[in-house]
Parts: sequence; C-alpha cells; structure tokens
Amino acid sequence: MQCMVKSFAEIGRLKEGIDMALEMQNQGLVPTTRLMNFVMEVAIGRGFLDYAENVFDYLSERGVCPDPNSYKLMVVAYCRMGSILEADAWLRKLIDRDFVIDNDTLTLITNSFCEKGFVTRAIWYFQKMADMGLAPNVLNYTSLINGLCKKGSIKQGFELLEEMVRKGWKPKSSLENYKPNVLTYTAMISGYCRENKMNRAEMLFGRMQEQGLIPNTNTYTTLIDGHCKGGNFERAYELMGKMTDAGFSPNICTYNALIDGLCKRGSGLEADLFTYSILINEQCKRASIEQALALLGRMVKLAVQPDIHTYTIMISALCKQKRMKESEKIFEEAIRLGMSDHGCLPDSITYCALISGLCKESRLKEACRLYDSMLDKGLTPCERLENKLWIGTVNTLVRKLCSEKKVGMAALFFHKLTDKETRVDRVTLAAFYDCLLRKQQICSSFRSDQKNP
Repeated sequence: MQCMVKSFAEIGRLKEGIDMALEMQNQGLVPTTRLMNFVMEVAIGRGFLDYAENVFDYLSERGVCPDPNSYKLMVVAYCRMGSILEADAWLRKLIDRDFVIDNDTLTLITNSFCEKGFVTRAIWYFQKMADMGLAPNVLNYTSLINGLCKKGSIKQGFELLEEMVRKGWKPKSSLENYKPNVLTYTAMISGYCRENKMNRAEMLFGRMQEQGLIPNTNTYTTLIDGHCKGGNFERAYELMGKMTDAGFSPNICTYNALIDGLCKRGSGLEADLFTYSILINEQCKRASIEQALALLGRMVKLAVQPDIHTYTIMISALCKQKRMKESEKIFEEAIRLGMSDHGCLPDSITYCALISGLCKESRLKEACRLYDSMLDKGLTPCERLENKLWIGTVNTLVRKLCSEKKVGMAALFFHKLTDKETRVDRVTLAAFYDCLLRKQQICSSFRSDQKNP
C-alpha cells in the first residue's frame, strides 16, 4: 500500500493514491499507525500540510492511534515553515498524550521559536521536556543560549552555560552531553559582544581555550566584530593574526566586520579602494569567489568605485572557475564605466584574462575577436602585461586552435607568438607541427621556426 501511495505521489496524483489507500479499509484492510505516518510524511514532503492534518484526523476518528512520530511530523513541518503558532498547537497535543520528543526535534523547536521571538515559550518546552525525561544535550543547550543572547537575556544565557559546566565536568560524570562546545561558547561570546561587554567576552574566550576547546572562524569573527564596533581595532587586528596563525582563514563576515567598523567609526578611518582590492584579491587567491563577489557588491553599494585592477582580479578569478558569463558581464561593465571616464577601461591584462578563459572553454572565435579588438584599441600585448603571461595566453590559444584543426588561424597566432618570443614552447610547437602535418600544409616558414630549440 505504501508503494502505491508513493508511486501516485511521484506522478503528481498523491491525493488520489491516498484516497485509494483509505478506501481499502472498506474492503476489510485495517489501516495502521505506520500507514498513517507514511501517508502524512509523503503529503508533508509534497507541501500538503493541510491534507496531512486531514489524514491524521480521519484515521484517528477510525481508531488508528497516533504515536509520537505522528505529532512530530507536524511539529517539524510547521517549524520549518516558520508557522510557530501551528507548531505550538501540535506540541500541546503531543504533551497532552505524555509523548516526549527527541533531542534533534527539541533543537529545531528551540531555534524556530527563538528566531520568531517566542523565547519564553522555547524555554518552557525545554524545561518541560527535561521534566518528562528527555536529557537535553549540548546542541539543545547551545540553541537556547543562542536564543537568549539574541533576545538580550545575557544573564540567563550565562546561567545556562554555568549549569552545563557544572553538570559536564563532574568527576566520572556520565553526562558528557552537557559539556559546552565551541558553538556554545561562541553563542555566549556573541551575546556579550552585542551588549558591548568585551571584557566578559574575552574572559569566555580564554576559558574555552583553558578547557581544551579550539576557537573557530566564527568565534574569532564574533570577537573581531565586537572589538571593531567598540573601536578597538588594535585588538581586532591582533585577533586576525591569531586566527591566521591557528590555521583559520578570515571569511566575508570577518572582512565585513572590519569594513563596517572602519566606515561607521568617526575616527577618520575608512575602507577605501585599496583596502577592498586587497580583500578581493585575497579571496580570489583562496578561490572564495562568492565572498569576493560579495565584497565587490558591497564596495559598489558604499559608492567606492572599483578600478580596472579590481575588475581584472575578478575577471581572472571567474575565468579560472569557468564562470564565463559572470566574467564577461564584469568585463562589459568595465567597458561601460571606462567610456564614462571612470578610469575602468580594460587594459591588456584584462583582455588577456578573458581571452585565456575563452580559450579554455574552446570559444576560439570569440577569443580571436577579442584579441583583434584589443589591438584595434591600440593596446600592445606586452605594454603592461608581463611577457611570460602574454606568451602563456597565446600558447593556450594556439594549442586550442590546433586541437580544433583551425590551421590558418593557429598559424596567424603562432607567427605573432614567434615575433615576441623566439624560443617557442615545445608543447605548442608539437601541437602546431602535428596540426600542419595532418592538413599537409607544411611550409618553409615553419621549417625555419622549427630550428629554434
């Protein structure tokens, strides 16, 4: 029967399948709690929560006894939707039946209720479940501490942390689940930072390390953000150094904390074009493209105009990740701004980056057109670009053209390459030679080039 319901659901006829399954009871087939839960789960998975409730009511009225999982399915579904009042109603029904939820569900309930501002209710359920026999674990405590701190109830959060420490560090204690972890301390540190109680935040930062816990990127970023908002940039930079030494890389949130602090603090300090370019370049080196794009977007939003160097960094990084549409979009934006006298007109380095990307995607005609366009604009390939970088780009283009058997165009770029560099790369030379042999177009000019080692 379950297979039938699932099959109907997969072809978009879930209700019809469920109706058939329920109708079978008229043929003497008694529905079970297992069937109820399965049908509800399938309905919820397709987004039909109202229908799942109808199934619950229909089968309950016909003698099927719901189990804890029946109620849990509805609670979890409504929590994930953010429908706290509906989740609360189902939780009350669950408690009325003396059912207890599991730790994962309690964590979800706590997070969902706290996010919607129902912190008091989350505390009540936390305590109620504990009274009913559920042993809260570290994630349950951490989610509640986080909710309390976000609400501003720092004292209550700290008391909960102290309770965890007392329970978790008793000699020969079997309550290992109560030991605070990095997430727990980070949540509490975040609360103190929001209240600008940096001494207490630093105290907890030290305590967690004394207990053998290693701060992670989020822990460092939380403290850095707190110190930046308080104007203590010296400590913020010191923490960034420690963070790097510990093997953790700053993320977009870390950089945003520094930038926000510099911009909002009335100290004459501000994040300028140079600062953003360094940060974007660092993220691109780590292949953190999304973070680099976020920094670029933030830069534009704050009216800090990127220059061609910044755009080139992004174009090059996107091409390496084979995200050509985005790189071309940024290239076009640079051209548009360059025409408006914003100092963003693409130079030979920018063209080279995009040409390399197009070659790697085998978009050779576009790469050749872009090369010609660069020359038409009076840009000399080696004017600003390091010689070896330009040679690398043309080598790639020649090899790609040869692999596509476009001999004439490959020969054109091969000669442009030999004009700049007499010692041709052996791989390029072999590819060009092989291409010519296949097309039987060996000429005297090639023989003279072949003499170069």
